[in-house]
Amino acid sequence: MEFLTPKEKRKKTTQLFIGYGLMAILIGLAALILIFVAEGYGYDPNKGVNQSGLVFFNSNPSGANIYLNGPLQNNQTNTKFTLLSGSYNVSIQKQNYVDWNKNINVVGGTVAYYDYIRLFPKNIPTSLVSTFATPPVWESQSPNNQWLVMQQNSQQPNITILDISNPKNNPKVISIPQNILGTEDANFGTLSPVGWADDNDHLLLLQTLPSGKKEYLSIDKNNVSNSINVSTALSLPDSAVITLFNNKYNQYLVFDQTARTLKIASGNSVQATPLLSNIVAFKSYADNLILYVSAPDTQGISQVGVLSDQKDHFRLQSIIADPNAHYLLDLTQYSGNWYYVVASTAQSKVFIYNNPLNNVSPDNSQVIVPQLAVQLSNPNYSSFSTSARYISMQSGNNFVVFDAELDHVYRFNIGIPIPLSVEAKWMDPSHLSVVSEGIERVFEFDGSNMVNLTKSDDAYRAYFNGANNYVYTITDQPNAKFGLQSGKLVL
Repeated sequence: MEFLTPKEKRKKTTQLFIGYGLMAILIGLAALILIFVAEGYGYDPNKGVNQSGLVFFNSNPSGANIYLNGPLQNNQTNTKFTLLSGSYNVSIQKQNYVDWNKNINVVGGTVAYYDYIRLFPKNIPTSLVSTFATPPVWESQSPNNQWLVMQQNSQQPNITILDISNPKNNPKVISIPQNILGTEDANFGTLSPVGWADDNDHLLLLQTLPSGKKEYLSIDKNNVSNSINVSTALSLPDSAVITLFNNKYNQYLVFDQTARTLKIASGNSVQATPLLSNIVAFKSYADNLILYVSAPDTQGISQVGVLSDQKDHFRLQSIIADPNAHYLLDLTQYSGNWYYVVASTAQSKVFIYNNPLNNVSPDNSQVIVPQLAVQLSNPNYSSFSTSARYISMQSGNNFVVFDAELDHVYRFNIGIPIPLSVEAKWMDPSHLSVVSEGIERVFEFDGSNMVNLTKSDDAYRAYFNGANNYVYTITDQPNAKFGLQSGKLVL
């Protein structure tokens, strides 16, 4: 057995501690490298140490080629890439479809989803669904996008119903029962749509008689004999304006423009006590929230408030009163948060609120500060996207879009003529749609990737079926006729 001298033992111990120390340092460095790799850090010869981000590209249709800063990538959509932070020119391309192009900025350590990429055919196959001798008086689409209803002849109280989920189905024509249709000297006046019930079967119409008297008709498209004259059933005054309450076909909000009161009605009875008094405009959500504007004071200032659960009043803010009582009012919920939109066309601002009623007691005296006050001259329209993530605010061809998920504002002029009276509608959660210069056009929430789809008469908007694989437009036809044309969006 060999014994070590005290000096040799000290040397051996020192060597062991040095070895353990070096090993600990190596383990620590390895762990640190792993952490940095997990956080997306890497090394680029041109940029040095750089952090990467994860980027998803999903397209409809899928199977499209992806080009990043020029070169074609090995993967096709739908896929993901780990990319170093920085700017990239992205092009998504598929044969026979219009290219999708966008400059994106990858932020290290984050995940970005480009899952809204929609590719449209370069040449859209079209077919004629139906022809009309005269231009449609009006048209309206059901909430589920399946039914397109229109009045084809202003002299006849007939309604044409088309199932655009299956364009091969023949149109159905129903006549409004004479027992609910008001007339003056055998003239029924005009009809116009007010809104659909959430059952997608009942449509509320406004009938304006030649004298100007207004009556409201609830039309059951499946069994027209069950249709009713709501104004008669509720014994409403001529000054009453009716909208559906909670989107139910047999529940109504009755706004008396003369008395400036808002009441609930159902069946054949009207609530005696008003929900709200001294108001000039309102917007309801479900059965428990009403956003409203009060009548202006002597200084031309109106108050904006919220009625919650039909009993609790909350004050939001003051706005400049619009002389025509035209206000932008809307509210909805996105990702667990409430968003309210308030604007007066007399004021070049649109106010956006985020959870305004949180931590506030009813009958508050202090105003509630909005999350954003967006500058927009002459705002005429505002709307939430179908997913409620985006809020579009529009004045002609000028747009401001708020992204609730990224808390970001996009401001752009779309570069095509859009009259102030025309509203761009949401085609899907990320695309806006508008007819301009005889062409149906779509573009993304930030104004990019505008695509011309099919021809369309400027007096009408375009409609998409529920799957968004067909677009329907009203077009001029030979022999002074009009037609409903379908365009196939997926080849």
